[in-house]
Amino acid sequence: MKNKNPLFSAACLFALLMILALIGCGKVSQPPALTAENMDGEQMTMVGGSYAWQGVESDSPAPPELIRQETVYDFSPEGEVKLIFDGDEPARVEARLIDMENPQGAGIAAAFDGTKLKLTKEPGYYALNVLAVWKNEDYANYALSVKIGEP
Repeated sequence: MKNKNPLFSAACLFALLMILALIGCGKVSQPPALTAENMDGEQMTMVGGSYAWQGVESDSPAPPELIRQETVYDFSPEGEVKLIFDGDEPARVEARLIDMENPQGAGIAAAFDGTKLKLTKEPGYYALNVLAVWKNEDYANYALSVKIGEP
């Protein structure tokens, strides 16, 4: 049976295209998750912070605020943290420890050797902030609550 109302057919086609467009727009692209692992093999999910990923930008509070209510993980002085990205590895990783007693301070750089971060020898309660940058200049910040004990 042939449709006698071309306007109805056009409206149905338009509605179908709009539904498909809305479904496609609903999929927000986010950077890969990051898991930290201590040298004993304990895995710790890092909290995602600000990012720019595939055209989507998201701003979030500073790392000390992100981790304030999170589990605090204990490390020995100069302990190491392995970084495990759930997806493509970034081209560049920078990390710093932000002193929770002085969050406005400069922070302490944590050396990254390609897979592991080396923490400071200075005891204290810190927000570990990791900045990962991919080849296409997408970036993401991650945070973890750490306490470095006395030597």
